[in-house]
Amino acid sequence: MASPVLRGPRLGDALPVTLLLLLLRPLRLFRSLRPVLLLVLIALIPGRAGAQIVNIESILVGEPKDGFGGAVQIGFRYLKGNSEYRQLEGNGLVRWKGEGHIFQLVLGGMYKTAGEKKVADNSLGHLRYGHEISDRIRLEALLQIQQNEFVRLKRRLLTGAGFRANILESDTARIDLGLILMHENELLRNAVSEPGWRASTLVSAGWELTSSVQLSGQVYVQPLLGDPGDYRILSDTGLTVRVLGPLSLQMSARVVYDSRPPAGVETTDISLRNTLAITF
Repeated sequence: MASPVLRGPRLGDALPVTLLLLLLRPLRLFRSLRPVLLLVLIALIPGRAGAQIVNIESILVGEPKDGFGGAVQIGFRYLKGNSEYRQLEGNGLVRWKGEGHIFQLVLGGMYKTAGEKKVADNSLGHLRYGHEISDRIRLEALLQIQQNEFVRLKRRLLTGAGFRANILESDTARIDLGLILMHENELLRNAVSEPGWRASTLVSAGWELTSSVQLSGQVYVQPLLGDPGDYRILSDTGLTVRVLGPLSLQMSARVVYDSRPPAGVETTDISLRNTLAITF
């Protein structure tokens, strides 16, 4: 059985980290921390292989407003009788916007058991920085770390930079396009892997059906640069119903496809979710 191979960082591995730090340059707080951050991020670089896409867009909950804001999403399922089933999942968002700068931090995870057996265990951390260069266009940089035990993913590190453009906005509808070039480093259980570059393209749309009901959808396409046969697609459609004040109910249907998943992992995942969200 092969063991994961960790390789030393190469010049190309550190490029997206450099892009991230360049976008953070206008903030004096980060100027003194850039050398430390660069060393820490390079030290985290492992290997690469297949894993699933995470729809961060569904957690970011619309466009940020000036000052601090955030949201909390919680979901719980319990079934007892002929079978026993428990699932707990949650996401937290904290963000700040000021003078054209936007910082957003997302933490989340999910844990599921069937009887006495654990059947799902994953977690995520996502940091995103945006710099508005006009009313409709902003530059973005991201750092994401995740793990998912049940697709054999011990650790996945993404660093990247790109842009986001608003192509349609009205009183009841909004459509954004995004493109990020990201460096992907993944460490699988019992697998040998190599780092790789992916282009992450995004189409995100939202429609306000009534004052309390919103329909949203996101589609991601992430091909591996240099190998068009290796790509991932995510499609997510959601309905949000405002219940009372900041409390809302969210229902979503998600399809994730990986053209080259790890051995023993299916190419397609389909999930239906119901969660409660509090936005502030």
